[in-house]
Amino acid sequence: MRLKNFLRFASGILIAIVFLYFAFKGIDFSEFIKVFLKVNYFYIVLMFFVLLLSNFFRALRWKYLLKPVKSETSFIHFFEATMIGYLANNIFPRAGEILKAYTLSNDEKISSASSLASVFLERMLDVLFSLFFFALAMLWNRKIFERHYPWLGEVALTSAIIVALILLIILALLIWRDKFVSLLSSIIKIFNRKLAERFEKFFHSFILGFEAIRHRGVHLQIIILSFSIYICYIFAGYFPLFAFEIEREKVGFFTALVIFVVSTVGFIVPTPGGVGSYHSFITGALVGLYGIKHEVALGYAVLTHGVGYLTNGLIGVYFALRKHIKLTREIEEKLSLTDDK
Repeated sequence: MRLKNFLRFASGILIAIVFLYFAFKGIDFSEFIKVFLKVNYFYIVLMFFVLLLSNFFRALRWKYLLKPVKSETSFIHFFEATMIGYLANNIFPRAGEILKAYTLSNDEKISSASSLASVFLERMLDVLFSLFFFALAMLWNRKIFERHYPWLGEVALTSAIIVALILLIILALLIWRDKFVSLLSSIIKIFNRKLAERFEKFFHSFILGFEAIRHRGVHLQIIILSFSIYICYIFAGYFPLFAFEIEREKVGFFTALVIFVVSTVGFIVPTPGGVGSYHSFITGALVGLYGIKHEVALGYAVLTHGVGYLTNGLIGVYFALRKHIKLTREIEEKLSLTDDK
């Protein structure tokens, strides 16, 4: 393992340990264990199916994002790559995005540059729809966020501006692609002709992965599927609330919306699969906002994270084994390849 990748992995583990320390700090472990003995696992099974459904929606949305690049593709290839990506993220933060793009590229014979661009576009859509549901939560109960997360509004606004600017730049590149490539290529040729040729080929393939932005035939499907993904995420947080001994007047659908917003922030932190950061943020929110007992709040965080982590991880392992992917070696190769670029 390269030193840079080892340090990336080690720093993620270290951050996760710090967050886990704060999540478990002051916990009564005997009471914590009792929490799991009283769980109604019917609602956890519901969560599992909702999460699985969200993965199907995500794979299908990705398929539509790449439709302008290749019209006839196999859905199962998108689903396999999506789950392998989740598995990689459980080990190396953010590595899954790269590995899933290359996995799909190999299966569908799509340019790896186009596949990477489509994954980047996926992330832009995720930010936009996360911001939409954050705005919805703010409208529902502004006081909660102003009192407990006063910084979150500024972060959301900054993120929205950045994403809007990135999408405008991408749109401009799509419209004036040939002129832009020609200009940069002519500059690079002054120093290295072969590098200019490589750049031109890569950039044409890369920008093609963004064609869904101006391909009107897929806009409606992408919007509907994006909403479906995030509604699944919200219900995946909502159903488990009924699995624990929590007073019903303390929680409701808005609680699930808050959990979604807070968990999104938790998953932004570069830890393997959100380990630690998710637990700390969710536990803090349930205890601080709703007065839920620390052991119950942490039990909710551990169980909901565990279901998601294992669901995505085990399905990812199955597809990785079926494709004979040696995960750590593949991650190492793909991270090294992108670092070199």
